Amino acid sequence: DNLYEAGPYEPGYPFESGRDQLPTGCTAIASHSNRLFVAKDNTVYASWTLDNINETPVYTTLVPDASDPNVHIKGTSFTVSSKDDNEKITALLSYGGDGMFVNNTTSASLLVLRENSILPILGFDPTNFTIQSMVREPSIGCVSPDAAISFFGRLLWMSPQGVLEFTGGMPANRSIELRKLLSMNASMNGPDIDASLYKDIVFFAHDMRLFVFAPTFWAKDNEVAYVFDMRTNGWTRWLAPAYLSGSVGFNAAAALTGGDDTSVMYIGTKYG
Repeated sequence: DNLYEAGPYEPGYPFESGRDQLPTGCTAIASHSNRLFVAKDNTVYASWTLDNINETPVYTTLVPDASDPNVHIKGTSFTVSSKDDNEKITALLSYGGDGMFVNNTTSASLLVLRENSILPILGFDPTNFTIQSMVREPSIGCVSPDAAISFFGRLLWMSPQGVLEFTGGMPANRSIELRKLLSMNASMNGPDIDASLYKDIVFFAHDMRLFVFAPTFWAKDNEVAYVFDMRTNGWTRWLAPAYLSGSVGFNAAAALTGGDDTSVMYIGTKYG
């Protein structure tokens, strides 16, 4: 049948250039503008467009060809700084509006978070993706890959100064009340917590609450949950239950929603 159209990966399917594999060992991942974005070291990789017609193009394009008529649906990759820069990408967050403009129109952006810098990626496809240096200050970025989240339209991440929110195009501290419990800033009388433990902090949102699973000065594992409740607009603290092992180590969380519109939160720990 000469009118038969072969499907992807079938004999007779037309060859498409720019089908490159996503790298292994990525440290950050995000869904943004119908694409999958991943990061490795200081390079961001964007997948081909994912939609109800193209559901399986989970590959990128290392060097897009501007003359390709299908360049708009293909992927791309770009380095956010020099290859000699040792400040690696910690997290990626999709964000919409609030001062982001491309071609005089509001635009969604992908925030690239590193420990000392925040860089937004603007644009819609490989022909107009641009990356800008927005904020570069010590201790302003993200220190934990699992502590960056979109919470009721608010972008939050764990910085050395505490929990920061991206608002009005700039970061703002949202955990002043926790400055003596969850900050590496000595001027804020921060706790005596080893700086290396901050990279294991975990954020999770459930039931209009933001959970921040964090270590304390008396334990190296995440033994406490600082909880921000949207209904009261304030923080509280939940301590881990005491076990004979002496440690719990919160390191993950998930929510299961049932048919009766109830949602149950499950917390994973380091030891079970």
